[in-house]
Amino acid sequence: MQRMPGLDPERNTKLALPALFARYEQQLAATKAVLERLNGGTPLRIIPAEWEDVWLVRFLIGFKEDPEAAGAAFFAAHQWREENGIEAIRQKIVKGMQPADFPHEAKIRPFLPTKMHGRCRHGLPVEYIFTGFSDPASLYKAATYEQILEFHIHDAEYKLNV
Repeated sequence: MQRMPGLDPERNTKLALPALFARYEQQLAATKAVLERLNGGTPLRIIPAEWEDVWLVRFLIGFKEDPEAAGAAFFAAHQWREENGIEAIRQKIVKGMQPADFPHEAKIRPFLPTKMHGRCRHGLPVEYIFTGFSDPASLYKAATYEQILEFHIHDAEYKLNV
């Protein structure tokens, strides 16, 4: 059987979180030190706590494994999320807020039909978006732009949490 060019059969093993955490162990510690320094000497609280290393590894990879740059970028992003109420929304979702509880859900959901279906073979969530059943004209008659935006922020945070 011939393999596709560029296919790495070990990809899932190499990119599994425990492997990434081990690979970036020193950079993670350095990035946490940067965050603590930027946060006035107090460790930065990331919610939920089990996401801390996941988020920081993403920033390390995105900022060429530079703990100073990754820490500064993460801190700026975290501040923005705090200032704009996104972290408060995440906390509600982590504590159990469900899509039916989202602001304006009853007005918006009928016009944006989606369905969280399950998980793929890699354990990632799968969502079906029924674009053919969406009705943007009716959506904008039922809800304001601000209401739609608020709903989408909650929906995106919920999906991120899943």
